[in-house]
Amino acid sequence: DRHRIIKHEHNKDCHLTLWNKEGNKIISASFDGTARIWPFNSNDFAKNREVKSSYVFDSELGRSQDIKCYAVAWSCKGRYAVASFCKKTNKRAEDKQNVVSNIQVYDSKADKKIHKFEKFYDDTEFENYIFILEPHPFNESIMMSADYDGKICIWDIERGYLLNCFTENCSH
Repeated sequence: DRHRIIKHEHNKDCHLTLWNKEGNKIISASFDGTARIWPFNSNDFAKNREVKSSYVFDSELGRSQDIKCYAVAWSCKGRYAVASFCKKTNKRAEDKQNVVSNIQVYDSKADKKIHKFEKFYDDTEFENYIFILEPHPFNESIMMSADYDGKICIWDIERGYLLNCFTENCSH
C-alpha cells in the first residue's frame, strides 16, 4: 500500500502533507488531532517503507475526538514547521463559534517546539478554525494565518509574537 507510510501512525485520515525545501522531511496533518514530521530518504526509497515520525505535535487542547489539525506549513527555507489545531467546545455564544484553536511552531534545527500562539493583541483567544498557514516567500521568520472569522494574521514565528492582524469583513 503506497499510503502506508503516513497512515501507519495517524489514527484518522491524513488530509494534508507537505515537503520541506530540502525534500528530506514531510509534515502531515490529520483529523486525529496530530501533525507529524517524517524523515524521508531520497537516496534509498526502501528505507522509507517502515519509517516512523520523528516529531509529533501535541495539540495541547486536551484529549477529545473533536480536536483536529487543520493546516500545516514549512517556513520558506524549511527550518520551521507550523501546525494549527482546533477543538469544538461546549461554550455557546450568540455571535461566536464554539471553537478554540492554537498555532504551534517547531524548530527543526533545535528539534523542539518553540512557540504556541493562542491569543491576539488584546488577549482575545482564537475562536474559529485556522485553516490557512502560508510562509512568507523569502523571510524565514514570517508566517501568515487565516481563520473562518476573516482574521488574517502575520506572525514572527522565530521570535514568537503577532506582527499584525487584519479582519476581512465580507458576507458569505
